Parts: sequence; C-alpha cells; structure tokens
Amino acid sequence: MAEDYIQGMGFEGSQYVVYCHGDKDHDHIHIVASRIRITDGTMINNIWDYVRSEKLIRELEFYPKRFR
Repeated sequence: MAEDYIQGMGFEGSQYVVYCHGDKDHDHIHIVASRIRITDGTMINNIWDYVRSEKLIRELEFYPKRFR
C-alpha cells in the first residue's frame, strides 16, 4: 500500500521510509518521503498535496490494487 501511495502522489524516484505499527485499534503506516528525487535531483511538486493525499488515501482504502 505504501508503494501505491508513493506512486499515486508522484514520489517515484525519491527516498522514503515506511513505519507500520498496530498499537492503536487498527494497524496503520507512517510515510516520510523526500521531495528531492535521487534519480535526477528534481523537486516533487507539493501544491495541494494535502487535498491530493486525502483523495488518494480514500481511493486506496476502497481500491487497494489501483496502481498495480
């Protein structure tokens, strides 16, 4: 799911870390990603990233294999 999120947000080629834990009522993940692509040094656009992220998260909840 983290890879699908990274792809859906346009973070391909950047470094990221995923931390998964289940210390609450449900399992969940945290993702920390660099906005600088290591492949070519370009910066990832973060305009409206919160809105795009919320939409993508909802899509992944209902269609988890959308990007595969």
